[in-house]
Amino acid sequence: MDSVRRFLNSRLFLVIFALSVVVIDLLTSLTVGKDSSDVMLSGTPPVVMKQQLQTIAVLFLCVIDGLVLLFCDEIMPFLAAGLMTILFAVKSYDSYNLFMGRPMVFLSVPVFLFAIAALIVNFMRYYRKNRDIPFFSVGKSFWGIAAVAVAVTLGGLGSISFRDYISVAYYVVFLGVGMIGLYFVFRFRFRHRDEYDLSEKFAEVLIIVGLCAALLAAKSILFSLDDILRNRSVPEWKFRNNYSTFLMICMPAPLMFARRHRYPIFLSFIMFGVMSLLGSRSGLFLGAIEFGCCLLFIIVTDRENRNLYIIVTLACAAALIFLGGKVMTYFSSRYFGFNPIEQGEQRMRLIDASIRDFLDAPIFGQGLGFKGNYDIYTPKRGAMGWYHMMIPQIIGSMGLLGVIAYAFQFINRAYLAFVKSGYSAMVLFLCYGGLFLMSQTNPGEFCPFPYEMLAVMIFVIIETQKEKKTDRPENAVLEKKTDYEKTSDI
Repeated sequence: MDSVRRFLNSRLFLVIFALSVVVIDLLTSLTVGKDSSDVMLSGTPPVVMKQQLQTIAVLFLCVIDGLVLLFCDEIMPFLAAGLMTILFAVKSYDSYNLFMGRPMVFLSVPVFLFAIAALIVNFMRYYRKNRDIPFFSVGKSFWGIAAVAVAVTLGGLGSISFRDYISVAYYVVFLGVGMIGLYFVFRFRFRHRDEYDLSEKFAEVLIIVGLCAALLAAKSILFSLDDILRNRSVPEWKFRNNYSTFLMICMPAPLMFARRHRYPIFLSFIMFGVMSLLGSRSGLFLGAIEFGCCLLFIIVTDRENRNLYIIVTLACAAALIFLGGKVMTYFSSRYFGFNPIEQGEQRMRLIDASIRDFLDAPIFGQGLGFKGNYDIYTPKRGAMGWYHMMIPQIIGSMGLLGVIAYAFQFINRAYLAFVKSGYSAMVLFLCYGGLFLMSQTNPGEFCPFPYEMLAVMIFVIIETQKEKKTDRPENAVLEKKTDYEKTSDI
């Protein structure tokens, strides 16, 4: 049993799982290779077969996730496997009806219940082994989460009907008190984790998840390459923004090891390169900003390899100048002449709506369940009323209370990451920065799982690492390298 646990907690297991997800994606695409919307919504027999195979494959991966929880006390292997399962699952179109429609519901429900039961068993087993550790322990990042929980819970007070409020209970609960509960769980699990560097372990998970996402996206691009070249246009992949969000969270993670090795920045470049080909405007424009921040960060912090990274930066800039125009001809249908948001599209109309909603309910907003903008955008069944942008979502749904709460949370998180922190905390903040940027034009942090959960986890790791003062010497002084860096491997 110990050997099984060591294997599940190893890098080898994560690599095998990632490659398995890629192989499953290839196998389920044998009937229909292309993943574009026009193909996947056609309803032809090969497409239906592909959807059924994808659904069965997702449930199979969920069973594996549950087994990981049962056989391994650590949370990181499950986190990695769960995120890669989500990566594959978001390729399924009309997923609610696929999983909850007949006859698949009779298989889906038991599998989901098994995964939930395994999660509970894992937690209870860990709790029994560590009863001496206080469960309700508060750190610095807690107060921002608590402030947001208040704003989310009170959002719409005095303006939204009880029925509409309850209709989005999932978001109200898990963006509010649910994240407080997760905060305590993560803090309980991470506070006394001394067997390894938690920041590096988490970064390793993000690297493998990011490369898995890049491979899955590259497969869809390659399978549609003929159409791209012929039509000079990128197909519309429904998963493009979700994949871009994952890749932007994972892109800075290789920098955790950049002061010991030269190659990690090239892993970040691979993630950004694939993301820029998915047709996501947010991924291209905001991803370019984040990649630029990664380059600037590594140039500032790594004196020994600074010249190399300056050359890489200049090469990227030259490629953008000389090849950007030619490459962009293939994305003209998506990027509207380099404008990230086109005048008159839904997002522009939702910005106007958020201002109107704020003026109508300035203190508590209209609430997450507000349906007054369904004439502009109608969300899928069970989803809240999206504004598809973080700031409009805050002012429209939660009013002035939300503005104060989210501003306080961001300042609190930035202070935690940058004041008296080390190298690892700054890298993790860059990972969060990718999610924060993507949230400006997509739901992002308003999706409890996995995005806001990852944000909470990032700052619990930062605060617990600071409290234990486990940052290595090279993390405390960014400009100085130690003998450990010269001899260690990832």
